[in-house]
Amino acid sequence: MNRVIKSLLLTCCTWVMLPSLGWGIDLNWLSYSSVQLARVSLDKNCPKNTLQGVELERNDAGLATLKVELLSWDLDCPGQPSVSNKQTPEQTLVALNHTLAQLNLAEWVARLPLLKVDIKSFALYQGGKPLAAPWQVTGQVTEAGVSVKLLNKQEQIALNINKRNQEFVINGLISPAWLQSPVVNLPANIALAPKLTLNGKLDNLTQFSIEFTSSLAVTPQLSKGLVTAKGQLDLARQQLTIAALSVKAAIKQDDFSASDVEWVLTKPANLSLKMADLAFEIAVKKARWRKQKLPDFRLASELRYIPLTNHLQAKFDFSTLQQIISAQVTLANQRLKWQILPSQLTLVEANKAGQGLKYLDKTQLTSGTIELEGAGDYHLGQQGGQLALSLTASNVSGLVQDYVLQNASLSVEQGYKIERNQFLSVKDNNHLSIDLLDIGVPLSAINLDFKADINQPEIRDLHAFVLGGELSVQRFKPLALGRTDVKVKGVQLSGLLAYGQLPGASATGLIDANIPLQKEADGFHIYNGEIFARAPGGQITIPDSDVVQNLATTNIGVEFIFKVLQDLRYSDLAGKLNYQPNGEMGIEVLIKGLSPQVSKTRPIEFNYSHQENLIQLLRSLRFSNELERKIEDKYL
Repeated sequence: MNRVIKSLLLTCCTWVMLPSLGWGIDLNWLSYSSVQLARVSLDKNCPKNTLQGVELERNDAGLATLKVELLSWDLDCPGQPSVSNKQTPEQTLVALNHTLAQLNLAEWVARLPLLKVDIKSFALYQGGKPLAAPWQVTGQVTEAGVSVKLLNKQEQIALNINKRNQEFVINGLISPAWLQSPVVNLPANIALAPKLTLNGKLDNLTQFSIEFTSSLAVTPQLSKGLVTAKGQLDLARQQLTIAALSVKAAIKQDDFSASDVEWVLTKPANLSLKMADLAFEIAVKKARWRKQKLPDFRLASELRYIPLTNHLQAKFDFSTLQQIISAQVTLANQRLKWQILPSQLTLVEANKAGQGLKYLDKTQLTSGTIELEGAGDYHLGQQGGQLALSLTASNVSGLVQDYVLQNASLSVEQGYKIERNQFLSVKDNNHLSIDLLDIGVPLSAINLDFKADINQPEIRDLHAFVLGGELSVQRFKPLALGRTDVKVKGVQLSGLLAYGQLPGASATGLIDANIPLQKEADGFHIYNGEIFARAPGGQITIPDSDVVQNLATTNIGVEFIFKVLQDLRYSDLAGKLNYQPNGEMGIEVLIKGLSPQVSKTRPIEFNYSHQENLIQLLRSLRFSNELERKIEDKYL
């Protein structure tokens, strides 16, 4: 921050100093009636500061015309008030103020003879090299004032002085090289086309008003940029006041892009070598992550910086979807501290504000809040510190995508220790509970403890109820290759049979399962998962119906199975379950028991196999459940 403030002040000082160069030169020879000189030295201490090919003519009315082939000027000459790398910024400004205070420009301009000026080539040098392409200079001194124009392939600069009110204006297109200062070098990937207007008075050369506009591109992240600024420079007070500043652009960084980004000052900014006060807002619209549309968001900030002690105070407000998160940042004694102020986010309002976003199209929350807070500190010298973050979501209910959610609560507590810029987790306690989650099959009383490590998340313990039975998973790392066992106990067979939507179907008995979930490079697999009924078995009854008859007619071999299942009293039921990442699931079941419809005394044994895409099945069930709810809401 200190470096930026000094850069702005010294860059502005460079602009101010250039018009003053040479104002102390003796130009009494301009009063001659006619002059032809091959070379004129403008400063005995600076041999490069010369005029070459000089012609002066005066007409009968006394108006002089000065023609010069070449004007050379060395900005590094010791005789000029240039910015020295050995000087501190404070010393540079003091020296400049002293130099400007001794210039009596109003008197100097008043003594200029009436004349026209035509300089074919004006070359500025710095560091032994041309500062810019040579200019063609034309000018005129009249009773009303002075006008000068400089033109080359890249720049157009005009100076106008009003003798009556002592005001002067410098404006034009300038090269980005003029924005360079002893402490700032613009990177090569930044492209500018600056337009500058500088207003001041000859009798007060320490105060100026500045207007600046420029196109802006930063390859490859920023394009279509436009910068506009207005301000006042007060050299006596060593202060730059920026009354207005706006930066508009399109941004692309990796997978993130935004075609409408604007950075503006929300009130005038005061920058000096003693203090900087800045208030700004960044508005981002039409943003996308890859092809996914993002909500508009804003970041507003107010900050104060004291260069002498390197002390910073700042407040930030981040807002999107009608929600606001606020934070404070301080810097003192090389220690950076930050705090996320306790914030409560209302999910129903955020959901409504996000309508139109693709990933919220099927989300309709009816309740829910999120409370967020955090804090941390970091020592710049020691490269160490700590940070903590807590998040609590409560009473979240509604439709999320096409999943029904009732009374979900989430608690996240994260803590990190920072050592030599490396983050070490010291706290990772997180819990999720959900009364009901309908994924097509209702899961209830879900309790989940998990580790939220972004590189290796882990479900430490998951417990839920499904179809009257229990489901449990422990130590499951979804991103790691390997096997995790899923245990299912006591699922009611009647609940499974209900999803067949066969009229009058009923069943008794409990089902257990051991499902080995195998994570491989292409996704999750299940190889030979075990399904079995608890002893002593149970009964399956599927009465004959039109639905059964249609199924029997369209599926060869099913007719006999339905006859068996009209009254099956099974003693053994066991099978294998297989699953592939594309959702394809296969079940093979061996059933033993008695079926009076086939034989009242002879035991029966048969195999049943079924293929289904589980992902499509669950999606279909969710759609059916949602349709049923809408009909009930509308008509019941």
